[in-house]
Amino acid sequence: MGPEDGLSCARSARGPPQRPSTATMLIEQEISMSQDTPAFSPRALAFKRHGFQYLLMVFLVFLLVGPFLEDTAFAKYFMDICVTGILVLAAHAIDTRRRLLPGTRALLIITMSVLWLNSFGWLELGPKPARILLLVFLTSLIYSFFAYVFSARRVDGNLISATLCLYLLLGLAWGTAYALLEAFIPGSFQGHLIADSQLTGNTLSFFQYFSYVTLTSLGYGDILPATQQAAGLCQLEAIIGQFFTAVVVARLVGVQVSQQFAQD
Repeated sequence: MGPEDGLSCARSARGPPQRPSTATMLIEQEISMSQDTPAFSPRALAFKRHGFQYLLMVFLVFLLVGPFLEDTAFAKYFMDICVTGILVLAAHAIDTRRRLLPGTRALLIITMSVLWLNSFGWLELGPKPARILLLVFLTSLIYSFFAYVFSARRVDGNLISATLCLYLLLGLAWGTAYALLEAFIPGSFQGHLIADSQLTGNTLSFFQYFSYVTLTSLGYGDILPATQQAAGLCQLEAIIGQFFTAVVVARLVGVQVSQQFAQD
């Protein structure tokens, strides 16, 4: 028996070639993607790993500290600073995953410019243009976040933080939509908090509160829709809040289960 016959016998003894496991294929895919990605500086790499956690921290500061500054002169500037930080961090965090829509950076610059020029009184356009731009930009971010969450193949701390930030971005977008509706159609909402917000001039913060209460289907009754347009927006937000909990959480559980099977 020659050497070729011995080699064929050895191959037949080993059996057919084994297909690589799913975990091995995922690791090889991540390695190939990392080879195609340009090198990051240590600071940029740290932000790439923890960008969504930083964004979540700014959101928590915005939600927890803002109400205690409501009666101060710094309240409006604090809200503008927090909104700016949220938009910039959200755009940068999702951009590191290559999920940012084309033209989003230019829209961010325009939105921030109009917001701050109007805040300092250098651009007398009123709150409507800034809120329209803010709503459009938030819609773009929400789409990008949804694309990232539903395309993820591994559940980790970054994905959990991105999901929480997506939920908070939904509330921020709807609060902006409520404030915009009240600006175009005065009297769309009623309640003693609306009267207080008109006295202080900071209606957006009260509508953010109302938005998150509606998103969680809690509803304290201190702010109420008074027109069909307002009722329709509230209804849609409550439905999306319920669907988010059911669909997105089910997606994360499914990814986690498939990840465990791949590791086994």
